[in-house]
This record gives sequence, C-alpha cells and structure tokens, in this order.
Amino acid sequence: MKFLRAGMLTFTLLFLTASFAFAQGSDTYGAGARVNLDSAGTKYIRFINWVQVWSRFQEQNPGTIINENRSDNYTDIGIRRARFLMFGSFGKGSLFMVHAGINNQTFINAQTVGNDPTGPAKRPQLFFHDLWYEQRIIPELYIGFGLNYWKGLSRMTNASTLNFLGIDSPIFTWATIDATDQFVRMPAIYIKGQLAEKRLDYRFAVSQPFRPGDGLAPANPSTVIPSYNRRFVQKSFEGYVFWQFWDIESQVLPFMVGSYLGTKKVFNIGAGFYYHGDGMATKKPAAEIRPTEDSLRANAIALFGIDAFLELPMGEGASRSSLTVYGIFARYDFGKNYVRNVGIMNLGSGFAAATNDTERQQRIAGLQGNAYPLIGTGNHIFIEAGYTFPKSDLGKFMPYLMFTFSQFDRLKDPMILPEFGLNYFVDGHHAKFTLHYRSRPTFKQEISNFTGPDGLPAISADGRKNEIILQSMVYF
Repeated sequence: MKFLRAGMLTFTLLFLTASFAFAQGSDTYGAGARVNLDSAGTKYIRFINWVQVWSRFQEQNPGTIINENRSDNYTDIGIRRARFLMFGSFGKGSLFMVHAGINNQTFINAQTVGNDPTGPAKRPQLFFHDLWYEQRIIPELYIGFGLNYWKGLSRMTNASTLNFLGIDSPIFTWATIDATDQFVRMPAIYIKGQLAEKRLDYRFAVSQPFRPGDGLAPANPSTVIPSYNRRFVQKSFEGYVFWQFWDIESQVLPFMVGSYLGTKKVFNIGAGFYYHGDGMATKKPAAEIRPTEDSLRANAIALFGIDAFLELPMGEGASRSSLTVYGIFARYDFGKNYVRNVGIMNLGSGFAAATNDTERQQRIAGLQGNAYPLIGTGNHIFIEAGYTFPKSDLGKFMPYLMFTFSQFDRLKDPMILPEFGLNYFVDGHHAKFTLHYRSRPTFKQEISNFTGPDGLPAISADGRKNEIILQSMVYF
C-alpha cells in the first residue's frame, strides 16, 4: 500500500506539472524554448529541462542491510535524473553545449555539506555532464572538443535519456560508467559527419579517461581478477558508424532516439568499438616482480558491438501506430575473469551476518541491495521491442519488453534479465508515465569441489528477485 500511495502521489504531481508546462516537440508546444539571436535564426540558444522520478518496490538480494536493518524488500522514491541543458550556435557551423544535473538521488546517497552527517539537510550532487564546442570544417566533417557524449560502441551507448523505448538503458552499453568516465562522458577530441548523401553516419573520438576510484582500482589488485589500472598512460579510442536505409536521423546532437512513436520511418544497422590499451591491470605473481619493475601487468579494454534499429510507422494521422525494435550483440574484453556488479539507485549498504553455509554462499561482494552482474568480459545480447497504439483522447500507450542475456567468462551460469512494461504518453515523450517490471537474477558462490577459471570459486545463479518501478517524467 505504501508503494501504491507513493506512486499515485508522484503520478498526480507530474500530471499537474505536465498540464501547465507543455513540452518541446509536442503538438502544443511548437519549437520549444528557443531564443533566436538574429533574424535568420542561425544564431540561437536552446534550453531543455527534464526530470525522471522513480517510485519503486524491490525485493533485495539475500542478507541486504538498509538503514542498519536487514531488509528483504523496500519501497522508496528517488530522482533517477534531473537535468538542465543549453546548446546553441553563433553561426558559421558552430555549436556549443552546457549540460548539468543530478542522477540517482536516493535517501541513502544524497550528499551533506562537507560530508558531515550532522550538518544541513541532504543535498544532491550537481555536476556537469557535457561541456563542449564543435565547428564545421566541411559539410561532411565536424570537429569538437571538450567533455562530451559522442560515443563509440553502439546506438544505445549514445542513447538519449529523454526518449527511451523502455524505462531506461540496459546500462552495460555504458561499459565504463563512473569507472573511467564522468557519467559516460570523457574529455575528448571528436569528429562526426554524414557521407553518401547522409546515409552513412559516423562519429569517432580520442578520449582522456578519468583516473578510476579506489573502489574499482585497488592499490593491491588481484593476480587473477583484473581491476581498473590506476597507472594507465594511454588515451582511449572509440567510434560508431551506421547505415541509414530509410529516413535520415539528425546528427546535430549526439543523443540517439529510442522511439520516434511513429513520426519517422527508420531502419539502421551499425557497428562500433571502444579501446583503452592499458585500462585494466592485474598484480604480477610474486616470483615475477623485479625490484625495478612495476608490480602491475596492464591489459587492454577492448569492446566491440553490432546493432540494428527499426521504427516502422503503420497507418496515417490519428490512427497511426508504430513498431519499434532494437537489438545489439557485444563482445567485451576487460581481461580474464572480470565482472562488475551494478545496482541502479542501490539502497543496500552491506550484509547482515551469515548464520549458515547457504547465507555465506550468497554474500558475494557487491551483490547487496539490487545489484547483479552487469558489465564484464564475455558476450552480451540485448533486445527491446515496443508497439505504440494509435492516439486516443487519453494519449498514447506502448507496451514493451526488454531482454538481456550475458554470458560472462567468469560465471558458471549466464545472467538472464527479462523485463517488460507499459508507457503512457500524455504528450509524447515530453510528459509520460512508465510502469516497469524486472525479474532480477541472484547469484551465489559455490562451496563444492567445483571451481571456476584459474581455481577461483564458481559463481552460479541462485533464484530471482522482483522489482516494480513507476517512472514519472516530464521534459520541455
């Protein structure tokens, strides 16, 4: 009941907001919040603001502690994203962007002033996502500089957070998220353009990865499980190209659309990569360490993906419906045995003491709360599909499904994540509500004689946990 009441409250507040703040790109808002600085409109500034609120019920992984209490399930309300974006041009093929905001604020992780828990009320961490400038060299070539989102690997790696087909990204396509990047972004020099009558769209970047934090790059790493390399010296390289068979998509901004809700007919096939030559490291065995040599053995992060996107409108006018499908296959190599567990807006702060062997098996580091194996060395497949019904007096509805299959080299069993949901579009993507269900796998460390690669204890699947999320979203 608490979850339902919280969800209804969020629904009501966002509905009222949407009623008075019609969003850019809708039938009622026109061109959006744009200020032209000359009569021709070639010099302008454009503003976009958005918020995504998640009201959740989640079954927690076994033994999870929340607020110093063991919690088998929990309900909460959090801010998945709240952003402010400004971009514009002073003409002559120029473009600049400033983009700031917060992500993943829960009642657990909000910051205090000076990290003093007795200090003022909780405050979220506001930071810049994008700060970049680009210039057209020729019509088919642009070059840009700064903290940016022109990414390699896949369409989903470049995804807009404003118009997902489902509730969110599968996350693993942001492969180095908050490890060596700043919420996917890195300082970079990039080029972009469209060739062959704009059918071939490309983007490539030479990026400066951020130094990884201690949590993902320990000072004394394992000899058999890689971690991020604190001593890297190389830049990273990434790129993504795709061929557009039908309608041409805009390349003004890096953000790629998840669903056009039938307003475009699109079929694209793409491929991309990410490479950081010394991005990971293991510790050398003691016998191999020489006094004058580094004790770490560096290895590359090498990621590759191929994907396809389909948006197929059906019908005309108010009777128009549409089918949207996206799929990606990716091969990730972070070094042998690497797996990273991730939980979005994770409330878990640790584990209660184990009282038997079964509970000890389930206390795998990083799997408290709603975390599960998400990023790592292995093969990854993600598919999502949605069908948008014709518009009615209430708006539009889109049922959808999402499915992730990851075969990590380190794990005995694959990570299988089925999800499905329903989008209710009050005013397109600009004011919408999403009800989402996720069946999350749990894992345990086996204590039998079976061992995994390099003699490591085997990690196998061990049941599933349920999540229900109500997202309230508005942008304009």
